[in-house]
Amino acid sequence: MRIIETNIPDIHKGNISESKIKLADDIINKLSPLFDEVHSSKIGKLESSRSDLISKKSAVVEDKKTLESLVSRYKRQKLTKKLLNKIQALVSSGLVYDSSTKAETIVLLKIMDTMTEDKLNQQINRVSNILTKRF
Repeated sequence: MRIIETNIPDIHKGNISESKIKLADDIINKLSPLFDEVHSSKIGKLESSRSDLISKKSAVVEDKKTLESLVSRYKRQKLTKKLLNKIQALVSSGLVYDSSTKAETIVLLKIMDTMTEDKLNQQINRVSNILTKRF
């Protein structure tokens, strides 16, 4: 039988629990640097993932705000186009040359950019009513 020499400490028969504790401490001291490196690398990856997540969330919020502003601007331009088409029909039919309608149309064209969407809808309905009453 061959005897192989190792660095494992021998267990003394006198006090087995102390030698078990010493052996466990030696194993922990040898393995803890490996676990610390793995743990620190995992913590580093976790922190970088969190920072990436935060930056991506902020980018999504900014993109959402941009898209919302574009959608609202598109809706407003769509209403403005509809109102201008109604005014064009009013002009082409010759109804705009009435004194009160002419003055109202001029004022409407001047303040159309500052009007809210509700006011634009009201003006579209008003112009539509004028067109339907006359024809």
